[in-house]
Amino acid sequence: FGNSSSVRYVTNKELPAHHPPNVFGGGSHFLDYDDCHELKDVFTGIIDAFTGFLISGTRKYILTGEVYEGPFRNNLRHGNGAIVRNIYLPQNSISTGSLSSLPNINTNTNTNTTRMARNHDAAIPKFYGTFHNDAPSHGTLVVPSLFTYQGPLQKSRPHGENGTLIKPSG
Repeated sequence: FGNSSSVRYVTNKELPAHHPPNVFGGGSHFLDYDDCHELKDVFTGIIDAFTGFLISGTRKYILTGEVYEGPFRNNLRHGNGAIVRNIYLPQNSISTGSLSSLPNINTNTNTNTTRMARNHDAAIPKFYGTFHNDAPSHGTLVVPSLFTYQGPLQKSRPHGENGTLIKPSG
């Protein structure tokens, strides 16, 4: 078989549009229903040369605007990775105390999602942590100037008593 490799690097590979789990709304699979122009996610990174499965890289989700960087298993986010742009969380996922009324968290009434607002790159919320079968399971959610949450997640929501919430005011 010579110098054949089982992996290869791809740039801007188009994939069928995919919603991360527990995220609804944020777009349609079709840009226009008359012509049925299917929307595509974009992936840059390493894929399995035989199966085409994603191994590691950056996937831009067109329906939500999320950008994920990290490993994949069976084309799903899996392992230590990060969402570096446009965090989407289930509605009321951060609803304890005064966090439910924070002014920089905008609820889109047409969907069941909450989108963190951002004014510039320094204020973009990010998630760093572990993903299991496409869902964040444990890590750190940083929403600049609002709060940082570190701990377990279930269905993309803070879960259990082992998490820590830190607000700028202490």
